[in-house]
Amino acid sequence: MKIAITADVHLRTKAETPERYMALETLVNSMRDFDVSTLVVAGDLFDKDFHNYADFDAFCKLHSSKHFLVIPGNHDLLLEQKYFTASNLEIVSSPEIKILGSIPFVFLPYDAKLSMDEALSNFFIQRKGEEELKNWVLIGHGDYVSRSREMNPYEKGIYMPLSSGSVSAFRPSKVVLGHIHKPYTSGSVWYAGSPFPLDVNETGKRRWLLFDTDDNSLVSVGLPASVIYFVENIVVLPSDNEISYLTQQLEQMIDNWQLLPEDFSKVRLRLSVKGFTTDKAKISGFVNDFLHRKGIGFYDETGIDTTELNILKDEDRISLFEKVKKIIDELPNFDYAGKDDILEQTLKLIFV
Repeated sequence: MKIAITADVHLRTKAETPERYMALETLVNSMRDFDVSTLVVAGDLFDKDFHNYADFDAFCKLHSSKHFLVIPGNHDLLLEQKYFTASNLEIVSSPEIKILGSIPFVFLPYDAKLSMDEALSNFFIQRKGEEELKNWVLIGHGDYVSRSREMNPYEKGIYMPLSSGSVSAFRPSKVVLGHIHKPYTSGSVWYAGSPFPLDVNETGKRRWLLFDTDDNSLVSVGLPASVIYFVENIVVLPSDNEISYLTQQLEQMIDNWQLLPEDFSKVRLRLSVKGFTTDKAKISGFVNDFLHRKGIGFYDETGIDTTELNILKDEDRISLFEKVKKIIDELPNFDYAGKDDILEQTLKLIFV
């Protein structure tokens, strides 16, 4: 059996959030290509302070061959089965085990009064004496608290935290969470991310997760996007070759996106250009022309942010920087800092 998993759709009415319904429609259509009939939504199907569920009820009826399994998140905490009439929609509003294929899935809806650690502990205490779960999968909604924790710019604070210690102690084979809108994976913990970006900080392409119960595998499936956000910073170095260096940075930035050229027109970029230059207008014009040729647009009418791009006229300092740069270029790579970071700090020491 194959299962699709997503989260954080944040629906309102179709009139209010047409792009989010379109993204969900695209996801359901994509499921057909993989012969998947079950979609799990790991919380925040609906947006905060929203209680008109008629459009999604109709959406489920329109896709009657699909089974929708939804847990409440912190935005739709009071979601209940009684609010819907679609027979193919199931709201899991309390902790529950569901056997999908041959795999036990533990569904943990959001609880504002508990951490996920506490909710898991309570759940297994209640199961004391029952058969041990094997190769089970956790579906929840909250913050995975680890050294590499991904933040959610859409909501500050920590929501129903799950610790790496609990993951080690309870030993789920996979953990899939909602709440972090940007796709993110850390070890056995996965965030599918939202199928449509709600904020410019939710960068990169969208995806859904495909779980195969036959081999307990979890893979990412890309979603076609109408808009792709990126937030980037590049540094200008004062020298005779600053345009050449700037070109390298811009090309590397775009390569890191891992997009096809046909996706460039969908990009909405928030770009800050920092550092020091002898010709600010030349730098700004070059970056604008470079991105325009690629078909890349800006997030808003502000365009390039050059507030931290400083003008300098001291030729002696420029000469000193060029000598230091040659030394830095010859240094080995460090785990704790990249050469660009070292160059940026050198700029500040010499020119500020």
